Amino acid sequence: MASCAGRASWADDPETALTSVTLPHLPFPPETVLLPPHHEVLKYYEDIVILGNLSQYIHLKHSVHEAKWIGTSHEGHWSLTIEDLDQGTRTTSEFDHLIVASGVNHWPHVTPLEGQDQFLAAGGEIVHSVYYRYPSDFYGKSVVVAGGGPSGWDLVRKLAGHCKTVSHVFTRNEYLP
Repeated sequence: MASCAGRASWADDPETALTSVTLPHLPFPPETVLLPPHHEVLKYYEDIVILGNLSQYIHLKHSVHEAKWIGTSHEGHWSLTIEDLDQGTRTTSEFDHLIVASGVNHWPHVTPLEGQDQFLAAGGEIVHSVYYRYPSDFYGKSVVVAGGGPSGWDLVRKLAGHCKTVSHVFTRNEYLP
């Protein structure tokens, strides 16, 4: 099986919350720490692929060229044309269901902020969470984390103790009681 190291957002992150990477009904071993190192997370996924004999269904370096529903609103199938990016070939296959799982960070979005150009011109830095790697990159700096989702909360926890100050701003959050 080909290694996936370097292909996922957690691959370079020294700490990844166990709850954010565990598949339903397939727990990590009981002795696993809450923030396992990335090599343990990678081994977890590789073991699941082996256990479920899933490698035949995993196609890296492939792209969906076209997805088309063939049928009515009550019955039919999906016709997918898939391109092998290494070979440059395309195949068309039929499926009963289509699940789009491109990932929330596939195209990072940074909301334009008033004063952003002046901030950047003065040497400030704006970083999307998908590009975060190490808390030491922010050592001694005053940092604001904008966003109340899981990434925002993870970053605040990881940056605490490394930065001069860490502020967390968000409009609403379902994770608070």
